[in-house]
This record gives sequence, C-alpha cells and structure tokens, in this order.
Amino acid sequence: MPTNPRHRHAPPGRWLLGAALALATAGAAASAAADEWTARTGVHLDAWSGAGQDGHQVLAPLSLFLDTPLWGIGIRGAVGTSERDPGAGRPSGEFTGLTDTTLSGYYRLIVADVEIRFGLNLDLPTGVARLKTRDLAAIQDEDLALLERFGEGFDVNPTVSAYRNFGRFGIGAGVGYLRTGEYDTTKDVPNDDIDPGDELTVTALADFFLADALRLVTSASYTTFGSDELGGREIFREGDEIDLRASLEWRPEPWWVVVSVRDIVRLKAERLDAAGRLRTEPRNSRGNDLRGSVIVGYIFDDVWTVEGVVEVKHVLANDYPETDPLFDGGRTKVAVGPTLVWTPHRRFGIETGIRYFFMDVDRSPFFPRAGTINGVHADLRITYRF
Repeated sequence: MPTNPRHRHAPPGRWLLGAALALATAGAAASAAADEWTARTGVHLDAWSGAGQDGHQVLAPLSLFLDTPLWGIGIRGAVGTSERDPGAGRPSGEFTGLTDTTLSGYYRLIVADVEIRFGLNLDLPTGVARLKTRDLAAIQDEDLALLERFGEGFDVNPTVSAYRNFGRFGIGAGVGYLRTGEYDTTKDVPNDDIDPGDELTVTALADFFLADALRLVTSASYTTFGSDELGGREIFREGDEIDLRASLEWRPEPWWVVVSVRDIVRLKAERLDAAGRLRTEPRNSRGNDLRGSVIVGYIFDDVWTVEGVVEVKHVLANDYPETDPLFDGGRTKVAVGPTLVWTPHRRFGIETGIRYFFMDVDRSPFFPRAGTINGVHADLRITYRF
C-alpha cells in the first residue's frame, strides 16, 4: 500500500475558489462587456533529470469558454503523454491519452454592492486512469510535472464567493466543496478501486490600494479532507491544510512588479493502526511548505509584452526519523525564466515561455536517493476570441 494514497492531479476545490475570489477583487471590470467566446490551445512540456531518475510530460491542451456580463461556461481538457524512469534498476512507466475533461460554469450578481459568484466544476473521467501495474511509475511528482496522473473519478465542485469593494480596499469570502468520485487505479489488480476523500475549503480575502499603482492582496484558506477509501474501506485521511498568501502589486505602466509569498501548513494525517483503524499519525508526515515569487513585466506597445519570473519553493523535512519509511527530508526548488506575449489583434495572441529549474531533494518515499534535479517547464499558448 502506498504511504500516501492520494494522487490528486489538481485540487479543484481550492483553485476554483481562489480563481473566483481573484475575479471578484477586480469588480465588474473582470466580466465581459458583451458575449465573447475564447478558444485556447498550445503545447506544455515538463522535462527533468536527476537524483537517479528522469522523466518528461507533454500535453496539448484545448479549452473553449463563453463569457457574458452575468455568466460563463467552459470546457477544457488535453491529450498527452507522461513517462518516468524511477532509476535504481526499477522499470520505467509510461501512459498516453486523454486527460480528464472539466466542464465549468459561473453566475454572478450584485446585491447591495456585494458581488456574488456561484461556480460549478464537473471533472469528467475521460482520462487515462486504469494503468497497468508496470506503468504506475509514470505518476509524476507535483513539482516536476503539471499533472501527477491523467485521470481519476467523476468530481463535482460547487463554489460560492462574495466580494465588496469600499474604494481603496475590499474584502471577500468564499466556500468550495469537492465531491470526489471513485475510480479504478490499475487494470491488472482486482478490488483496488479508490475513492479519495471529499474536500471542504473556506477562504477569506482582503485587498488594499496602498497608493495609486500599489496594491496588497492577502488571503487565508482552510481545507479539511474526508477519508480515502479502498474497496469501500477507509485507509487514509489527509491532514487539514492552512494556506496563507500575500502579494504586493506595483503597476506604474508600462512596468509591473508582483512579489508574492505563501505558507502552506499541513496538519497530521490519519493512518491505519495495527488493528486496521484510522488513527492520527504519531508524527507529521508533511513538512511546512514555503513559497515566494517575483514577476517583473514590461509593455512595449499594444502588440508586445515581456515578463520574467523567479520562483522559490522550500519544503521542510517532516517529523519522522531517517530510519522510518515515511521519512521525507524536504526539497528546495528554484525556477527562473522569461515569457513573451505577441498580440497583433485584440482577438488573437500567442504566448510563449520557458522556466529552467533546479531542485535539491533529500531522501523521501518518491525520491529514494537524494540529489539535484535539473529541468524545464515550457509553454506555447494560442488564444483566439470571437
């Protein structure tokens, strides 16, 4: 049994709520002035090597959205391939195909100067989920590839958020619930259907204009998880999570600078004891997660925009001793690179970017050998509006 059975390829309960609150802070200007369709496609590449392993992932995403002054709907998915060689003489794994497809929608209204948004995400199980045992090695680490795996179960994610602007400052709050669906993890192992625990997230947000071109945005989220079930039996419960964020935005056109910090605190999980019952683990298996980034951008004209980014992530070692199978010595990742945007017309644009990264990893369940990993994240995005 894996030390942590959760393999969520994305946390929609949290990122959709965060997106709704981010849109709310922009007020009515964030909504379309008229009905508008937006189509996006492109290529995303993750490639890395080090610590006795190597891997890559290539995705071709496709999305289509309709935004109106009061509501919006969208669909997004991708096709791609993911491959990883775990080293140490172990066989490599690979899977190719569709990812899960997400249908999304929102509705907004303003009541007594409060903008309220209702959102709904449906993750359809169209992706590669049932892997052959030999291909399980292709499941990626979240710091190395965009998706850990391509497919899971049918997920339902409703959210609601509210925001009120008071001139030079505003406040918001929201709640999101992720109802996860059961799925079969392997083709050749019977009775291993897993049902990840549901997630409930509450968020509070505040933003302040400290000067005409200077804004501070802060938020705090709390997520609690239900128990994962295997074959209808509880096997694990992820520890609750506290997510604190702050960003300082300075936009003296044609420049902009955004400095962000984030602290993710994960509480103790619950694991099976000798009697087969869930108990709070004696030590915390998840170390504190600290992140920071600096983005500097410049608008040359109506057609060309460029920005550079530096991102740092540091995960502290967990509380288990080095002799324990659950020991995770932590990791530090630094990513840096430019992005160039070409928008020859309001309806058409191309964005391309690349980030080189290195990550120092200590020994952990995913990385049996410590070392330094080098890699790239690269994107080509094409956008068309009509």
